[in-house]
Amino acid sequence: MAIYQSGTAFFQKKEIRDVYKKNKNIFPFVCVSLVDVPTYLIGNIALALASKKIDPVKISPGKMRQKYNKLKLKTKYYNPEIHFASFVLPNNIKKILGSL
Repeated sequence: MAIYQSGTAFFQKKEIRDVYKKNKNIFPFVCVSLVDVPTYLIGNIALALASKKIDPVKISPGKMRQKYNKLKLKTKYYNPEIHFASFVLPNNIKKILGSL
């Protein structure tokens, strides 16, 4: 699995699209996630996730919760629900990815 920082959702839409399209030519599973980074002031950062075996959008919520609980993580900003919410994209990002 490869994860690429792909720009900001507000200012760098072309970069998000280009990283997504380039990876679609190489990997069967590619998706974009929007994440909040508390120290980044410009807005959400887009990450492109690319994989040959795992579709991160298709992981079941129960399985994600089970793995998270097994690791006994004490996270401040992350939980399994945030994982799934990060793949819900606004229409302007869906449009540049061609999925709207």
